[in-house]
Amino acid sequence: MAAWHFDEAAGTTAIDVVGGHNATLNSTDWNAVGYRGAAMEFPVGGSSMSVPASTEFDITDHLTISLWINPSAFPGNVNRLLTRSNGDYVFRLVGQNPHFYVKKDGAFTFARANVAINANEWTHLAAVWDGLGDG
Repeated sequence: MAAWHFDEAAGTTAIDVVGGHNATLNSTDWNAVGYRGAAMEFPVGGSSMSVPASTEFDITDHLTISLWINPSAFPGNVNRLLTRSNGDYVFRLVGQNPHFYVKKDGAFTFARANVAINANEWTHLAAVWDGLGDG
């Protein structure tokens, strides 16, 4: 459906190498050293990546989200990593713990990792939802 590698290393557009859902980068910084290739830095205070609306993101039965992150700090109790604008799915850090929420039939299914991630260290996060609303 979508994948952004941040290989551009400059500019305000992140190219979707899978589905053509190119994203606009807002108040972000290119970081020359990523886990593999270039990386995008999202400074605290309003930085974001906006992806145009598409019915392809209307998830109703299965969902997998995968991210590589390297937080320099944990500035607040809750830090959003990825959010669908209508709130149907949210991937965030609560403290140093990854949490994932998905909404089905008006109710949220919730999952969290039982291990804290470390600052200044690359960590791969993945959330998989099988379409069931029972958590």
